[in-house]
Amino acid sequence: MKIIKKIYRKSRGISPVIATILLIGLTVIAGIAVALVMFGIVNTPDPLKVEVVGISNFETTDSDFLIDQFSVTLENKERTNVQIEPNAFLLSFINQTEITGWSLDTGEDTILLPALNSETFTLKCDSTSDQNELTPNNDTIYIEVTIFPEGSTNPRNAKTFKSDILIVGNTIGPVSLTPLLSTTEFGSAGFILNFSVSNIGSTDLNLVLEISASPNEDFYMIVNGENKTQYSFTIAKYSTDTFLVGIFTVKPKTGAAIGNCIIGYSIGTQAIDVIVLTYTG
Repeated sequence: MKIIKKIYRKSRGISPVIATILLIGLTVIAGIAVALVMFGIVNTPDPLKVEVVGISNFETTDSDFLIDQFSVTLENKERTNVQIEPNAFLLSFINQTEITGWSLDTGEDTILLPALNSETFTLKCDSTSDQNELTPNNDTIYIEVTIFPEGSTNPRNAKTFKSDILIVGNTIGPVSLTPLLSTTEFGSAGFILNFSVSNIGSTDLNLVLEISASPNEDFYMIVNGENKTQYSFTIAKYSTDTFLVGIFTVKPKTGAAIGNCIIGYSIGTQAIDVIVLTYTG
């Protein structure tokens, strides 16, 4: 019987006094935690998520044919505005080799990406070393972007997101046309138009020369013996073509008014530049 009583005493729960003390302690702790959150003593970070949607508009701004500028599109997937520093981007090849020297091409210290929004930004290589530039239609890369909640640059609040594999595409231009002219004035005998055109992009381009006059359509071109007001030709990638005497001749129509004759050149529907000649009669 004594053994049974001992077992019974050991199996009983904690005393009501101890239970009350524990309950009060838990209540106090819970109240303190709520107060800390309510009064901002404990920061609850906002959810952050940005996705690299893609890259585009690959450009080369010098003569080495390598890409030193392109566009990147980001999408803010959360309901929190985020800010991005100019040096927030890290590029790397698929073998994890970092590509340094790339940053946002903006005049601002930071940019803002609104909640649930997509925007396209320009990344530019500020390094003079060609090894940091990208090869058109060849390289595959990753992009990592580090973001902060709006108004904060505290590293503890930063988050970094990495893209899927991104394929570097072809460059478009720039295309430059250089007139090889000793004068820009001409009379009734016409004007021989000599020029050199260069394409430092990695894509063949169709170039259009179009003639117009101010204020009237009083002029035309003779191209290889044929009368035209517009002429299209292809300039190959990474190449320069020079058009000399006997190919393009500008002629006034009968009764043409004295004034400017404008030769415009474009890629498709995108106007690039003009050459202005003066008809003196």
